[in-house]
Amino acid sequence: MRYRTVSVDVAGDELVGVTKLGAAAIDAGVLTTYRWSSDGEIGLPAGFRQVTWFGLGPGQAYPDSRAAGRAGRYTSTIEDLQVPYLSPQENGTRSEVCWAELSRPAGNLTLTGDPHLALR
Repeated sequence: MRYRTVSVDVAGDELVGVTKLGAAAIDAGVLTTYRWSSDGEIGLPAGFRQVTWFGLGPGQAYPDSRAAGRAGRYTSTIEDLQVPYLSPQENGTRSEVCWAELSRPAGNLTLTGDPHLALR
């Protein structure tokens, strides 16, 4: 299978990405459109130290290793979620997360998936 990015554009207040997944030897495939939006600032303010989530865990749970994770409610420090990989762009992913809450002394930030998100 071959996975490739077709386009990435900004449309209003959304980031829209289109991908294609299909066999490498033929042109047929599945086009998928992803839309990301925010109800406020995009950047994450400093000071978040802990995360609680409901989804796969407690360790890493990538789509290809999903069987290693168990659905449940987990809590960790943000530092403990990090794994020192050579290419860290997807380091420490927890898949099929329904919600996550990042905590800091000044307040919490709640993330929700529709139906899921990948917590990285």
